[in-house]
Amino acid sequence: MPKEDFYKEIEKFYLENKGFGSQLSAKEREIVESWFKKNISKKTIKKLIIQELNRLPINKRKKFSLISVDQRINKNKKVEKQIKSESVQEDPLQKWKNYLKSKNLPENLLSTEDEDIDFAIQNNIINYFWKNMEQKEKEKIFKKVKSILSSNINLKPDEYQKALKSQIRKEIKKKYDIPD
Repeated sequence: MPKEDFYKEIEKFYLENKGFGSQLSAKEREIVESWFKKNISKKTIKKLIIQELNRLPINKRKKFSLISVDQRINKNKKVEKQIKSESVQEDPLQKWKNYLKSKNLPENLLSTEDEDIDFAIQNNIINYFWKNMEQKEKEKIFKKVKSILSSNINLKPDEYQKALKSQIRKEIKKKYDIPD
């Protein structure tokens, strides 16, 4: 994969999930480039971004940076082992097939043209649950997420929408035990 495509995909994923900002800082661009050079997979980077974001309350996410993800990669032996063993891991399709079977979901949720199969299938599943959820349940999740976000009055409208979407996704993942 070309470096520019790698960079754009990580940047898009990071900013969408962070819910704030419109571009990476110069330091963050250097970090993403170093990950490309180290041949760290997008899957691992995305997983670490989500893990780091989930540690923070919404009102602290504005200050979140890829620097903390990079520090975790560089200092954590467990992450280092995960990066080295990625090629030996279970087929991601099998993990999702097992999940779909356990939840009695249609197999067409496995269909994707995206290069990042894990993220695309997870997204398909989240969207499926949301579309098939009763309105009352959607309102309950929406109300919960809005109360979480209401504590952060410093959000711009577009940042609020991104944070809202991110938190709704998080709630759906938790409710239906959707794997990372």
